[in-house]
Amino acid sequence: MVAAVSTMAVAAADGCVPSSTIVLYSSATLPCPTCPALPYLPELAARLPTVDAVDVSDALLLDIEDAEQATCARSLMANASTLVLWEGGSLGGALASAQLPPLPATWPGHAVMYGKEGRALAGMKQVPPVLSGLQSVGSLSVYNMDGLKNMTGLESLQTVEQNLAIGRCGGLISLAGLSSLTTIGGDLLLVSNEALKDLDGLQNLVSVGARMSLSGNGVLMDLTDLTSLKTVGVFSAINNGADMLSLPASAGPSSSVASSGSATDVVVVHGWQGPPDFDVLALAHDDAIPPVDHFVLSKGNVRYVASTDDTSVLGSNVRGNVIIWDDGLLSNLSVFSGVESVGGQLLILGAEPQEGATPYYQQQLTGMESLRSVGGLNIVRHDGLRTLRGLSALSKINGSIVLHNCALLKTFQGLNSNADDLPPPRPAAGASIESMRAALTAVTATSGGSGRRLLAAPKHLTVIGSSLWLRGLPMLTDLNGPFKHVKVINWNVRIERCPNITSLDGLASLTTIGGELALVDNAQLEGCGGLSSLASVGVSVVVAFNPAFSDLSCLRRLTSIKGDLLLTASNISSLTELNDIKSVKLNLVLSDLPMTDVNGLGALQTVGYKLVVSRNPSLTSVDGMGSLNRVGEAVYVEANPQLGGDQVDALIARASQ
Repeated sequence: MVAAVSTMAVAAADGCVPSSTIVLYSSATLPCPTCPALPYLPELAARLPTVDAVDVSDALLLDIEDAEQATCARSLMANASTLVLWEGGSLGGALASAQLPPLPATWPGHAVMYGKEGRALAGMKQVPPVLSGLQSVGSLSVYNMDGLKNMTGLESLQTVEQNLAIGRCGGLISLAGLSSLTTIGGDLLLVSNEALKDLDGLQNLVSVGARMSLSGNGVLMDLTDLTSLKTVGVFSAINNGADMLSLPASAGPSSSVASSGSATDVVVVHGWQGPPDFDVLALAHDDAIPPVDHFVLSKGNVRYVASTDDTSVLGSNVRGNVIIWDDGLLSNLSVFSGVESVGGQLLILGAEPQEGATPYYQQQLTGMESLRSVGGLNIVRHDGLRTLRGLSALSKINGSIVLHNCALLKTFQGLNSNADDLPPPRPAAGASIESMRAALTAVTATSGGSGRRLLAAPKHLTVIGSSLWLRGLPMLTDLNGPFKHVKVINWNVRIERCPNITSLDGLASLTTIGGELALVDNAQLEGCGGLSSLASVGVSVVVAFNPAFSDLSCLRRLTSIKGDLLLTASNISSLTELNDIKSVKLNLVLSDLPMTDVNGLGALQTVGYKLVVSRNPSLTSVDGMGSLNRVGEAVYVEANPQLGGDQVDALIARASQ
């Protein structure tokens, strides 16, 4: 993550300071020529899906509008480990004027094209010449580049040694330009590219060494363009245009990484009475998808493991997916005691007990304390769990967190709790040798039987790779604990049928939701004010059937809604927190609300599809939408008994301009 940004020293080319990360930007997009506002690298670190691969602790910022700094860029780019092209709206023209040389054909670094949040101009329409000569690159990230319609400019690229990530490129229609790409050594991530219709351009891609993750690509319907694909590590697809995307039949698991099983294996952990019948297992698995990310379950890829088997059975890293089949007969979870990562989905399923057995469901997840990373965490229909104790070290979740119909879960305490543990107290002055040894032992661990090493500091959970989905949790009262440091959730936040939650205070650090914010049928939820840092919602906002919900203050920083804004059947009497919203790209629905006016919508100018104002018993005026000048499809104003016809006529007239 970001630690510091080095001071620029660019008086002349021979005075340039070599840095691991070079950031190229154009001052033409800053508020004024003398303003000190520079690219804000924490934004990059928070948004980029492959943030761990970007070292911005030693970053040199170069304004290529300045001749001396452009000269510095020419001399340093090829030797940097990361090159960031920071698009503020006019970088393309500045790069053309600076005539920077292309990177070497084989360049082991990380190339990043990143579009600044909130910029006025979309920016570059194609990949710039500085990247066009690449044949092999360490990693490539393209994020928030709304001007790109395809990947034209990368026609020479054949190999990505590590990760290829393309995300939140709103204008991207296809991947044309990547036709020479055959090999991705690490991850292929395609995230929230709302216009991406197909994978045209990847016809010659043969292998993806690790994850292939497709999420939030709203019109992506199939993967038929992957005609050459032979090997993939872990595949997941959720919230795309098609409910379920499948790889071509020719694509099989990669064999290049030796670990516990292959990446498409499904390990089923069962109790002492033996494994479940496959058909029963398959039905329960299918019923959990969605919201659980899709993964393939077949008789050929299932491996059964007893919960009490020796820990060596799983090893430290499980490459595929894991199902914990809790039918009340799990003695414990000791088989996980050495497992540090699960590459695919971890699905904990509550199941009916076998006939004649007396069930004793797991009440916590003791035995999983070594687990640090999962592809997704899913707990579905489990009537035993009270807490998430046992997941104390889990700090990296590449996919979603799904908790669905867990009748007794009272708290999230236990998840990622190691990061909040205080170090042991220092021995007091004059303490005995024994007490000092005890303190030392508490912060060290034996390695190799003779030496000692300091344990790595526990990490907070800061990013959720896909969605946070909480549904049917009747005993849960708050979100306190593991989410307090989470800043980014790359896809949806959905909280539904959690009747005893009153606030969202546990999400106070969350700044970005890449997809939809949906709060539905939560009887005591009083508002979204707990999302006090929220600055961006990528798609829609839905607040529905929350009878105590009155506080919309989490939306005060939003200026547009890229999908729907749906407020219905809740206790919302004022829209004043929506003062800055100028556009709703799809539907705006205001129904079954106790409001008397719509005065908070004074800045609203356009609604892309339908405007619906209905069944609001106290509504007397819609003059508050005085700036509205266009509704794309239709205006429905009905069943508002206190609203005069002249008000309705005036609103329709304004919307039809």
